[in-house]
Amino acid sequence: MATAAETLILNHVQQRANCDCVVATAATVANVDYPYAADRSPVVPGSRVMYPVEIGELLQRTTGIRWRGPCRLWWRSWKSFVDAPSSCVLAIRKKWSIPWKNCHCVTAGLGLVYDPEFPAAAPLIEYARRNWSILYYFRPHDFSELRQVQEHNGVEYRTTRIWNEALQK
Repeated sequence: MATAAETLILNHVQQRANCDCVVATAATVANVDYPYAADRSPVVPGSRVMYPVEIGELLQRTTGIRWRGPCRLWWRSWKSFVDAPSSCVLAIRKKWSIPWKNCHCVTAGLGLVYDPEFPAAAPLIEYARRNWSILYYFRPHDFSELRQVQEHNGVEYRTTRIWNEALQK
């Protein structure tokens, strides 16, 4: 029998510009499409990078729930986030690079890493950036609330995604 984490499938959203990984990550973690998250962004998508406070604001606007963060714990491993029973948002960067440069946002949890720069989610062992440092992370105050939002949005936006894919063919 499949576990609850195995049955939830998030909509992997890719970023559309150089500085909009946060918008795509917020869309993925909320299980909605890109325009929905972009409409709620405190910054015009792609215009500049977002500050941590703005990331938290976008996550709250997109999911409708409260988030904790930015949390800074340098000793947390990638595995602890990927194996989490719910999604978290991680701000990552290349090791030994300047902290405010090369910063990137991804969703991790439910056994996968959802990187908006790549076309599909991947298990940690296959994720190309698994050696990057985690600068800080955001997690929902209540994991079960996020789960309910993801399940609801998965059903709500599934029809829209299927319709849009049919129109593109």
